[in-house]
Amino acid sequence: MVNTQTKVFDTAQGRILCIADIRGRLSGLNELAREANAVAVIHTGDFGFFEAASLDRINDRTLRHLTTYSPLIPTAQRNHLLLPENPPAHIRQTVTINLLSEFPLLLSGQLSLQIPVYTVWGACEDVSIIEKFRSGTYSVPNLHVLDEATTRLLDVGGVKLRLFGLGGALVPHKMFDNGDGNATIAGGQGTMWTTALQIGELVDTAQRVYDATETRLLVTHASSGREGIINQLALYLKADLTISAGLHFRYATSYNEFSIQSDYEGFRRKLIQGKEQFDKIWDSVKTQVDAVIDENQRVLLDKVLHVVERIPPPQGTPNAQDEPAWKNCWNWNLCDAAYGSLILDIKEGRVSAELKSQGFNYAYRRTATAPATPGSSATPLPKGTGGTATPAPPPPTAATGVTSTTTTNTNATPSLDRAIPPHLANAGKAASSSPSTPLLSKPLANGTARTATPVTSTTGGSTPANGQSQSDKDKSGEKGEREKQKKKDKKDKKDKEKSAEKDGKDGSEDAAKSSPSTPAPNSQPQTKPLSSSSTPAPGGDDRIKSPVSAITDGSGGVRTPKSGKPPRNPWTIFMRLAVSTTEEDLKQYFSEVKDQIVKVSFPSSTTAGRAQKLVYVEFGDEEGMRKGLEVGSVESGKKLNGETPQQVIQAMDKSEREKERGDGQSNQRDGNFGTFSRRGGGRGRGGHGGGFASRGLAAAGLTRGGRSGSNASSGPGADNAPRIRSEATAAPLFQLLLQLLAIRSHIAIHDYEALFMPKIQKYPLKAYRNILYQYNNVIYPSSGYFCPFGVLGPRQFPALFSAENSLDVETGDCYKRSSVTGNFKRLKCTIRSALFSVSMFSPRRQCFSTMMKTLWVLPLFASAAIGQSAFSCRCLYNDPCWPGEDEFSQLQSNLSQPLIRPVPLASPCYPADDPSGNCTEVLQNAGDGRWLADRAGAMQSMNFQNFIFPNGTIEACYLNVSLGFPCEQGSIPPIGVDARTVEDIQTAVMFASQHNLRLVIKNTGHDLLGRSMARDSFMLWTHHLKNISYNPSFVPEDAPEDETYDALTFQAGVQWFEAYDAAEANGRIIVGGITNGGSVGSAGGWLLGGGHSAFSPQHGLGVDNVVQFTLVVASGEHLTANAHINPDLFWALRGGGGGTFGVVTSVTYRTHEITPLTGVFVDFNFSSSAVVKDVLSELYRIWPNLSDAGWGGYTLKDDSTYTGIYVAPNISLADVNETISPFFEFVQQTAGPGNTSTSLQEFESFSQWYQQVFGAQPTFFANTVFNRLTSSRLLPKAVLEDHASLAETSVNFTDHLTLSHVAGGAVSQVDPNTMSLNSAWRSALILMTVRASWEDGLTADEIHAIENRTKDELAVMESLNPGGGSYYNEASLFELNFQKTFWGDHYARLESIKDRYDPQGLFIVAEGVGSERWDSSLNCRI
Repeated sequence: MVNTQTKVFDTAQGRILCIADIRGRLSGLNELAREANAVAVIHTGDFGFFEAASLDRINDRTLRHLTTYSPLIPTAQRNHLLLPENPPAHIRQTVTINLLSEFPLLLSGQLSLQIPVYTVWGACEDVSIIEKFRSGTYSVPNLHVLDEATTRLLDVGGVKLRLFGLGGALVPHKMFDNGDGNATIAGGQGTMWTTALQIGELVDTAQRVYDATETRLLVTHASSGREGIINQLALYLKADLTISAGLHFRYATSYNEFSIQSDYEGFRRKLIQGKEQFDKIWDSVKTQVDAVIDENQRVLLDKVLHVVERIPPPQGTPNAQDEPAWKNCWNWNLCDAAYGSLILDIKEGRVSAELKSQGFNYAYRRTATAPATPGSSATPLPKGTGGTATPAPPPPTAATGVTSTTTTNTNATPSLDRAIPPHLANAGKAASSSPSTPLLSKPLANGTARTATPVTSTTGGSTPANGQSQSDKDKSGEKGEREKQKKKDKKDKKDKEKSAEKDGKDGSEDAAKSSPSTPAPNSQPQTKPLSSSSTPAPGGDDRIKSPVSAITDGSGGVRTPKSGKPPRNPWTIFMRLAVSTTEEDLKQYFSEVKDQIVKVSFPSSTTAGRAQKLVYVEFGDEEGMRKGLEVGSVESGKKLNGETPQQVIQAMDKSEREKERGDGQSNQRDGNFGTFSRRGGGRGRGGHGGGFASRGLAAAGLTRGGRSGSNASSGPGADNAPRIRSEATAAPLFQLLLQLLAIRSHIAIHDYEALFMPKIQKYPLKAYRNILYQYNNVIYPSSGYFCPFGVLGPRQFPALFSAENSLDVETGDCYKRSSVTGNFKRLKCTIRSALFSVSMFSPRRQCFSTMMKTLWVLPLFASAAIGQSAFSCRCLYNDPCWPGEDEFSQLQSNLSQPLIRPVPLASPCYPADDPSGNCTEVLQNAGDGRWLADRAGAMQSMNFQNFIFPNGTIEACYLNVSLGFPCEQGSIPPIGVDARTVEDIQTAVMFASQHNLRLVIKNTGHDLLGRSMARDSFMLWTHHLKNISYNPSFVPEDAPEDETYDALTFQAGVQWFEAYDAAEANGRIIVGGITNGGSVGSAGGWLLGGGHSAFSPQHGLGVDNVVQFTLVVASGEHLTANAHINPDLFWALRGGGGGTFGVVTSVTYRTHEITPLTGVFVDFNFSSSAVVKDVLSELYRIWPNLSDAGWGGYTLKDDSTYTGIYVAPNISLADVNETISPFFEFVQQTAGPGNTSTSLQEFESFSQWYQQVFGAQPTFFANTVFNRLTSSRLLPKAVLEDHASLAETSVNFTDHLTLSHVAGGAVSQVDPNTMSLNSAWRSALILMTVRASWEDGLTADEIHAIENRTKDELAVMESLNPGGGSYYNEASLFELNFQKTFWGDHYARLESIKDRYDPQGLFIVAEGVGSERWDSSLNCRI
């Protein structure tokens, strides 16, 4: 049976993006599709069909190949892994699925495809995954795998485009070998190939769906341009178009056979060769194949043989006609996705093509030294062996894109003041993408230039100028001369720097004129020196120039750029903003010219619509841009999101910016080196005089906009500053250091400029230690000790290094050497500036200072990189950086309680045959919210205790022991702090920050998004902070004395049943959460997310009643936030979400007078959805009036039961009866009198009502154990007006429906801008929530199916009120735009406040403010 579907796109026009070899970087599909404005994607193989289990099935050779080409592996790490000395086992131990493919993220739903993608498999895929797609075990929305039995029809732009696909490599000797595959699919050990039966089944599929009105497109991984059999197949299928992969070309190719064959016979010969190749294999296996195939396979085999025999007759044959495909079939071979693409633009029945390729870079020829010609004044530098001249540069290749032959220093290592360890020198040469740069020509005092002397090999080295071999004494003398020359350089610094700064042709000629002659054997021509703009590389060696030098010099011919980006639209505005924004906000800002905006892009993110602070706005023409600049000018005073943009200028390409800097513009910064600027003129403060920090950064090549030989500090006092080495000279040292960190930190080398200018902040020594720990085996494997020099004072940086102070890289301990005994003594140091803070203890050995003196720039490098390198990922349990027992013991000594080791709730029930604890107690109380809250390892939604791996394995500890699974830790943190005091919280926060741990905050575990748990994290448990105080005249801190509140203050661990008792005891009521037993916390996530209640229509939401917070922020400070002190934090905490801005330690609420109330109860069973639909329709109709009167409550509907619990505060029973009687009568008539229960009841107080309905043993709700997921939307009055349609939608939900009548009334009377809560609350009447639940023991696939169902239900709810918002605490984990859904137009300000109080992102939770900057695990920054 043929698997075929038709997808209808916009019939007027559609663009289809065609790409090859995405190689696992599947998120790039969405990016490329957005750039192309495509409606669909066609992909030609090497998609990245791998999962974690695939690694065990991939052989060593294939794994090395995948490592070589994976775009997910940073260049430096790849080069390290591929070193010849690294055995296959090293690659296997290092490479994880995250470095090979994002397919597991796609499969789990963490990554989604925004438009349909049609792909065949490639040569390197896991056949097991393809089999699972074939069987239906795996499916991904919008992903269509084209195979021999699957075809798709795209109806777009007036063309019916029929897609056929053939995956795998064409390996002739394997065409009858299935490997590990079943049926027609073939593959094994990480590779896949095409089989004869696969071709036969594809022919059968094509014959079954033949339609003359369709246009046939054959998608193959193997190229029809190279493989005659593929060409024969296209001929047989009557393909109009073919698309295939292009063997890693930099250019895509477009052709038909008529355009590339000399004549028709050439076309036939190609097909005949394919036939002969097949026949040779077939003849050798025919006997074996005939003996084993069945009847169905025989049919398919016959079709293959017909394909092979399909050779057009030669011209001149009687009645012969030219094969139409000879001229009419068009073919494309695509380059890799990283280098280009094809776009099929289909409109009005025409298919036009746009090819985009990165291409080759020939600019190197402008700067390369030409070969000598007779009579020329210059010859190439002597070659490293013998006396022959360096050959002319070879043509560019796809592998390099750049060739330069200006020197042959093949063994050069950075020229340093101190010897560098051998393994460090080798590291520079090992990485082919970032080799050591040979010593550059250096100007002498008289203005001439010294030429770099080539390093000679041990056999037949080059001959120096005097014709003798170079000796060690000569090298020593040259070094001494260089040292003397450095001193002379200070006197004529300006002239020398101008000489070194020149680039291009003029610069090269000037340098040639000033260089001394360097005779070569048999000739004495003048040698052309190297300028800082040249690209030194040995002739015949494919190494290229250091990326650092390449970025900063003036040469345009460095290498083929990797991004493949076209030149910037010249009519583009660059904006730097004070607050984050979105594309929609920007278009409103440029309202006068918004119609002329063609594109808005955010350079720091690839997600459309994400709030950003840097933005490029492209206009269609110059006039539009000029008007945009007028709108954004300082004189206009126009504000964006309440703030004036910091910068609005015309954008320039990088080359233009560098050109401006070359004119000296960048040197007018008065010594501005990032955050060191204008901080004073003292030594080490980077002020006017160019202190140690600024000098060190400049010498390391880390200054922004610095150029070779330029004066990096031109402000007052610059003349007194020591000479700063040029970036070009320091580049080799910088490059080596960069490699050391980039290997494991996943930092792209070319991002160095952005990386090394972050704001220098206070970082603990532990964080610095984490960096060095990871690279300990690279830096110095025999020691592991780092020797900082000097004691860090409050106003200075350390100078260099010595052995007087030491830091143990393994433990992070710090020591000082005694001048009397020579022994090391433990220190207790405090962080100063950017480098170290020490509070660890335990004596160790002396460390190696000599090496670290060599790498004197490393502390500045690492300190600048801490925020984005070491902190790119959290330190997790079992990571090498995880604190040891000594460190936890030290933590323990500073706490009021022992550390906790949370265990799964059901652990007492295991082993099943011999329970380790009181399993009966667990089973009896597992549905009791209060009992669960008392256990650190328990969640109220049990599924958040479990952990699902990308391969579908589930780690859990189920209550149902009969399932036969073991009890495992799952997502429960292994260790944590049981906080009983504010000091405990401060200690825990600082410990987590110091050790870069993933921190989770938990009180009761009432979290429907699982934010209180995280696998391998560090828990801060606030549950036992139980203090309650009542003050009838509470005055907030810093408030006027006459601003008083009748208030209750609760510490973080107080639960609502305790809070309600306290309010009742003081003759007051308080707005709080409504749950079984009152087990929700009163001072945590409930409040911070908004906090609704059945009494909200009368008294407002929780955030409307809070008057003051106290909390511990990421810095460890204990702050107060109210309307008078830290008002921005007070604004953010009221609705900005829990676990985001700090750890709340107490909350103060206003209270209200006790008033009587009337309870309303409705309950009926139904067997027909029509019954409940009619009842809901009537409820929606009458509710707006009830809400205005202050009514609240809840409606619950499951498969067969409707339950309504409503409350009418301060309204008599008689008045309530008059109001609600018509509804009661309607329910009884609709559901049947005998099937319905309706009642009214008077209560003296809220407490009495609560105890009866939701107390420890509630009347209406039984305690239930749930695995659950929720979705919700706020519904305003306008949606309720169409009550019949809303009721129809409501009854169609598969899962449990809850209507929370918690808005309107008093909620609608609050100014929405007084707090961060989503403004949608102020116009809402009802919160609609759908909850999916399931029993223990489901497989990952079954759980994912439930997740997909909740996504569908979420989409339905969104359609009811598009953009209407949701309640953060009862939301979906799968929101497409959670920022807008939860916070609307308040998100940009929330993000700004988050950055102010938690710049390092210590407090990160699922779908919380700032979480979009982290990956789906929330452990690594994106």
